[in-house]
Parts: sequence; C-alpha cells; structure tokens
Amino acid sequence: MFRKSLLKIFLLIQIFALQTSAQQSLDIYGGFSKLMRPKYRVNSFEGNTMNFNRTIDWEFGFSGAVILSKKRANSIQLASVGKRIGDHYLYARYTPGFKKSFALNTDTLVTIDDSINVLNSSLNYSELFGAGYSCQFSNSFTAGVTLRYFEQSYSQENVYFYFSDTVNTLVTNLDYWNKKQWRGDIGFTYQPYSNLLFSVSSSNLLILNESGGFVDNTNLELKTTKDAIIGIEYNPFNNIFLFGNYETSSSFLVGANYSINLLGGKLGLGMSMFHDKYQTPYITGFQPAINFSSKILSVSVSAIYYTHKRSNVMEIENLLTDGIHSITNNQFSYSKIVASINLSLNFKRKQNIKFLDVEIENQIFPILSEEYIGNPFAYGKIINLSENSIVVKPSSYVSNINNDVINSPSVTVAPMDTALIPFYTVISRDLEKFSNREIGQAHFYITSIYNENDDELQKPILINGLNSWNSEVKNLRYFVRYNFSESNKYSKSILNSKKLLLKNIDEKLLPFKQIEILFNSFVKKMQYVADPRSSTEYVQFPTETIKIKGGDCDDLSVAFSSMLESIGIETAFVDYKLEDKISHVNLLVNTKLKPSEAQLITTNDKKYFVRKSSVEIEEIWIPIEMTLLTNFNAAWKVGAEKFNTEAIEGLGLVKGNVAIYNVY
Repeated sequence: MFRKSLLKIFLLIQIFALQTSAQQSLDIYGGFSKLMRPKYRVNSFEGNTMNFNRTIDWEFGFSGAVILSKKRANSIQLASVGKRIGDHYLYARYTPGFKKSFALNTDTLVTIDDSINVLNSSLNYSELFGAGYSCQFSNSFTAGVTLRYFEQSYSQENVYFYFSDTVNTLVTNLDYWNKKQWRGDIGFTYQPYSNLLFSVSSSNLLILNESGGFVDNTNLELKTTKDAIIGIEYNPFNNIFLFGNYETSSSFLVGANYSINLLGGKLGLGMSMFHDKYQTPYITGFQPAINFSSKILSVSVSAIYYTHKRSNVMEIENLLTDGIHSITNNQFSYSKIVASINLSLNFKRKQNIKFLDVEIENQIFPILSEEYIGNPFAYGKIINLSENSIVVKPSSYVSNINNDVINSPSVTVAPMDTALIPFYTVISRDLEKFSNREIGQAHFYITSIYNENDDELQKPILINGLNSWNSEVKNLRYFVRYNFSESNKYSKSILNSKKLLLKNIDEKLLPFKQIEILFNSFVKKMQYVADPRSSTEYVQFPTETIKIKGGDCDDLSVAFSSMLESIGIETAFVDYKLEDKISHVNLLVNTKLKPSEAQLITTNDKKYFVRKSSVEIEEIWIPIEMTLLTNFNAAWKVGAEKFNTEAIEGLGLVKGNVAIYNVY
C-alpha cells in the first residue's frame, strides 16, 4: 500500500515537471507547502512573493549556510522580523548572505618598473534587505507585495601613462562603478478548497534605479527579466502535499512534503527538484528539507544539491553570454546546506474558533424554565480556524434571567469546518421579578483550548412576563404547578366542607366524587372571560383565576387541573387545534377506576376514555369542557361528546388535529 502511494506521488510529480517551470522561486527554507498551514514562516521571498504567512503575532528568524565548495565557507544568510496585525502581516529581512562575487582575470600583462603586473577586475552582486506586506481578505484569498534592495559593483584595474618634465612612467589605477536598485513585486493566492491552492506572482515587476549601470558592458549587470510565476499546491492524501511552480522564463520547480504530528509539534519532510533554463543539465538540482515546528519555534534544515559539478575556474564568456539572473541560484552557485530557526513571540493568543452568527430560536418565557434545560434557545454558527479538530465549549449569559454564565454541552469541530452549536439556559428561580416584557441582551461565548473566550457575540432577546405563554398547550403544565401549595389549600378547604358526604362514598368512587365536588364548587364562582389581548399568549395562574373569579378556557383548565393535581388526581390537557392555529383546551381527568369498573359511573362507553396513568396502569379518564360553567354532569357530557366526535370518530388523534398532554 505504501509503495503504491509513493508511485502515485512520483507520477504526479512527473506530470508537474512536464507542465511547469521555475528558477527564481527556489526557496532557501526548502519549500514547504502553504496547505500545511504552518504557524511560522517556512517560505522565503524567493518562493513566496505574495508574502503569504500565518504568523500569529511577532516572529523573529535567522538563517545560516554552509557552502559546499573546495573552499568551504560559512555565512549568515538572513535575519528577519515579522508582525501580524489583524488580517495584515508585515515582514522585513536583512540578507548579508545574499551575495555573489567574481574575480575576473583579463590575462592582460603589464610591465611596470621592471615588474610584471596582471590586470584584474572584480564583480559583486548583493541583496541588502527586503520588506513585505500581505493582507488576508478572506479565508480563501490573500494578496501581498514585496520590495527588495540590491547593490551591484564592478571594479577594474587600468593602466595609465604618467609623464612630466622629469619623469615618464606607467601606473595602475582601480576604477570603480556601482548600481543600486529597488525591485517590487506583487502576488496572490486563491484557495477554493481546503486541499487546493493556486498562486500567481510577478518577478521584477517594478525596477527603480538609484544610479547608472556599468560602463561599457551591460552584460555584467544583474538580469531583471520580467516574469510571471504560477504555482499550484495540492493535498491528495491526509499528510501528503504536492506543489509546483512555473516561470515564464521556462524554468520549473516541483516537490512534495510529508507532515506528521510529533512530540507536541509538527514534523515536515520535503523534497523538490528544479530546472533552470540557464543551467545544465535539464534537472539542475534537488532540494531535500526537514522542518520541525512547536508552539514557540520552528527549525528548518534544507540542502541545495546541484547535479552538475561546479568548478572554481570558469571562462568569462559563460558569464557574459547568459548573465546572472539570481544571486542565490545561478550557474556559478555551489551546493549548500541552509539551517533556519524562527522564534515566535505571541503576546496575544491565536483565535481558534470564530462566531459567524447566532440565531435566537425562541423568546424567553420565564414560566417555561424547564423547557430551556433540554431545548436550545439559540444556535450559534462557528468556524474552526485551526488545522486541528477542536473541542468547543459554548456558554451564554442572558441579562435579567441568569444569575451566572450558563455552560452548554461541548462540541467537536473538524479543522477549517463550520458547525452549528446549541445554547441552553437556566431561568433564575426568582420568577416574581418577571412582571413585564422587556428586551434583554444575550451574551454568547465560545472557548476552545484555553480558559479565555476565543470569541463572543451579543444579541437582543425578548424576555416575556411571567404570565406569557408560547401557545403550546403542552406547556400549560408549568402554570399548573406554580404556587401548588395554594391550590392544595383551596382544594382541601372545599373537600373538608363535604367531609360527611365523602365519608360514606365507596373507596373506588372517592376520586370521581372528589372531582365532581371540586368542579361544582369551582365553577359556581367563575365567569368565562375572554383574554383581553384576544390571543392565547397570556395565562393566569390558578391563584389569580380563583381570586378574580373568571378566565378563558386556558385559565379555567389550568386552575382546575392545579386543584386536582395538588390532591393527587392526574389530569391531561386536550388540545383541539383549529384552522387559525388557535387551540381550544379541555381537560381529561383520571378517575382511577379500572376499565371493568366503568359501569360504576356510566353505562355510556362514549363518555370515557381508557388510557394509561403515570404508573402505566390502564384507567378510566373522563373529558370535561371547562367553559361550561353550569355543573359537573353537563360539563362532562359536552366534553365527552366533543372528544368522541373529534378525537375518536373524526380520527383527530390519528391525524394530529387533537393532541393529549399529561400534566405529570
């Protein structure tokens, strides 16, 4: 399997080699793919004209090289500093090692004062420093510019005839010319997919000369042919990255990287090969590289190996014919090993997770406090900005309803992926303070690795009054349970007044008789009063209904249900859903009679309904129309007829037009 994977990689590299070219873009760091999402700078300007970078805050770099020639030499290649400010990145480098010198022997012999002198010349090229800027416009598009400063000098020994009245002689003198030059380039990267990246950049786009060129021989000047560099990077497998650059000067570079997690950091291995139009043979050289990055530093070692043996002595015609196009990679360059270290100083923490938006799903209804424990009141859309899967801890705080920040369940988000995370809340126990509707502020937080928040977002949210209801009949049970003790006192006071009557009732019929007594006592004091808001969004608490002696179907059902539940008689709400989506509510009451005992209360099987109790026992339940404020038997009859017609015969329970919600 491993051999097949290597074969695929080799074939892809060969395809790149047939279609792409690059010589200016030979990277001294070794050329690591940007798709590896390195946290450090692992590409020099040569391979990254657009200055693409993922540095978090400050970064300092240093590179040194060992030149593998007959006269082995060591040199400092560069020292650099980088800084990220939001989506902007600034970079500067000092490059004392970017230089190339030639000693030119003209084979011209001059005899002066009986001594033979050889006239020599020297040619020097150097890049002194560079600066770059880039901006990340989006997750997929980045653009940047670079500016570099070059100096070229040429010195030549010449013979001059000196004469006077007494002396005539020949003397040698050193003539010197130099040229200073600014070069500017631009570049772009576009990443349409997480595993594919394209780049386009210029070479020698802008040339600004500070002084004139060399005298008599412009072939000695550093070549500044304007080129375009087109790059592609592809991640075909989890840890394999392929890249290739094509230059319009008919040079190319292709390579592959392999990346693994190691010792809390990331180890990258790379190999690339390049062709230079001005060098031989066709495959000019290879560049193996290794990089290890941890949280605070990155170390790279790369080698440039030229396949053609370089000589210390060359004909000057070779220089004059083709010229020098790159200081660091030309026909006179020697193989070398470059070691680089980048140190990261993060005075600010990298943002791993970011909010895209938060959608408030529901208004806050304080009385429905238990609903928010198992049902999210909001969903946040987030994105993982890191290269690793991250466990995200969401939390929220809603002013006026939370006593503290409320944590929601953690969610794992894949690298560069988006996720929808739920937010739950806990309503303050001090419900009395929710007297009126008001607009509150919901604060949403997401945390990844650290204890500090990665991101936060604030949204307004409607906090309803305590009597507000979301029109879902199943949630009327929360009104039933409110001030349960007061309902219990009220029911017991009524039943105590009928103590002698209840004493002689068959024990099996006691719950049924209690229901009848409580209903008749309750309704004779009540009046049906429609909701003044002409809506189903306001529900009275049982104590309020008893106090004001009236209410609509919701209020009356809630109050009577609370009276029964408080003494241990189970109830359920029957939701008759109308076409205008406004529900009419009736009550189902458990008589605790077994199905075989139904004849104790009625011989009409359409006046009751057999269903299971809270302990899964089948018992007799009777429907009651709470708005019929006459007597128990009339309310039972009307309620049973409506239930039988709409729920049973009309198949309302099957079609979903009628629903039953237990209070327990």
